[in-house]
Amino acid sequence: MTFKRILYTYSRHFKRKYSTNTNIKPKIEADPSLIVNIENETYKPRQHPGIIKPRTVSLPPNIMKAIEIVLQDYPLKKLLLDSDILTKHLKGRVPPMEENELKETKSRRIKDKVEHILKEKIYNWIPMNYNTYNSLLYLIGRGAPEFAVLTRIFAELSARDVNFKPRSLFDFGSGIGTVTWAARAYWKDHFFENFNVDISVDMNELAQTILRGGHSTSTENLKGVFYRQFLPANNTSYDLVVSAYSMLELPSFQMRMETVLRLWNKTSKYLLVVEQGTNAGFKVINEIRDFILQLKDEKNSAHVFSPCPHDKPCPRFLLNDHTPCNFEVGYTRPFVKESKTRKERYSYVILKKGKRDSIEDEWPRLVRRQWSDQNIQFVECVLQMISPLLIIIGIGFITLVASVPSQRKLVFKDGDPSTGYWETKTQWKTYWVKNWIPKMIYVPIWKKIWSPMSIKQWVPLPRPPPGLKQQPIIPH
Repeated sequence: MTFKRILYTYSRHFKRKYSTNTNIKPKIEADPSLIVNIENETYKPRQHPGIIKPRTVSLPPNIMKAIEIVLQDYPLKKLLLDSDILTKHLKGRVPPMEENELKETKSRRIKDKVEHILKEKIYNWIPMNYNTYNSLLYLIGRGAPEFAVLTRIFAELSARDVNFKPRSLFDFGSGIGTVTWAARAYWKDHFFENFNVDISVDMNELAQTILRGGHSTSTENLKGVFYRQFLPANNTSYDLVVSAYSMLELPSFQMRMETVLRLWNKTSKYLLVVEQGTNAGFKVINEIRDFILQLKDEKNSAHVFSPCPHDKPCPRFLLNDHTPCNFEVGYTRPFVKESKTRKERYSYVILKKGKRDSIEDEWPRLVRRQWSDQNIQFVECVLQMISPLLIIIGIGFITLVASVPSQRKLVFKDGDPSTGYWETKTQWKTYWVKNWIPKMIYVPIWKKIWSPMSIKQWVPLPRPPPGLKQQPIIPH
């Protein structure tokens, strides 16, 4: 290939690469004498005067001999290794930063580090988007446990207040309608109005479809049932107001308290708030409980109907032992073939309008079970009386009795029929079993399997409140 051909090919490549990136098209021209010398084969194209080929360079012999004399008292192998490290370090050297550049870099690095730590340590709360598909996921995953929890709470409310027949129900954050399902199991014949509020249109449509029996065009079971996206501005009151698993979806403490106050103003008898039985759910429940109880005006006076037997600060929360006050209910998950019963833990509070009539009918709550070798201890939440305090005023005496909530330990002797009874239940747990595999000799192989185990537990009989006589209870 002639030099002109090489030059032509290179110029085309250069134009094709850079012609779209600049408005100036370069023109490459070689020295005419250079082209003549190459054509006359005075020298080859790769050996023209513009090319200077470097040669491999070694240290002069006298310098090498001097270096060997200098290094004769040092370990040569270690010097070679350390010299490589120094060489790498020197190749990575950069000029020092100016003072303003150093400050900017430090600030940026600190900010990046803090953001990284916050992402690891702080929960990244974002609002949930319940579209059609996510609503179906919620129905499958949360429908059964929420219905079980609400059924358990409504059963307690119905049993303790037999005269309570709600004619109206207000459900904030109604979702798929589990509150309506559970409430209809107890007071279906008494409801005249069922008002549901949920910001998700898809959730509201799914809840209506379920009440219609799965048919979107049917009008069955929708008499007196209303759905809205936002809280109404009117002052209509309802016998039973419920917020189930909705407060954790609000973005701030202020919005939670504002929403709770609006729900409390719509309550004529009972306000029920339910959340997950986690530390976060218990914290939110306790905030709502304390907020409503601190309202002093006569119209908004309240007391705790359940689960607390008092209106004082929660002793479990004051202990700050990172153990929530929660309860447990069993349920079976639909569409899954499994024999075991799943457990759902929840925290809740039922607030009733008006002042508490008496604390003598309030039974203490067992909140923790503690096992020992011979005895069984149950920690109960109870309102106990401090010893009387005598204050001398003039010539008379005034006795002040203070009431404080506490956690009291109850000790039951193993097998004492006057305090409780034993019951046997089956739980699925994992345990290790030994299998034998054939080799030259039999070698045991331990494997972990899932299997039902029979567990015997002590069930205490509840203690009556002060002033009530213990009724004999015969366990089945």
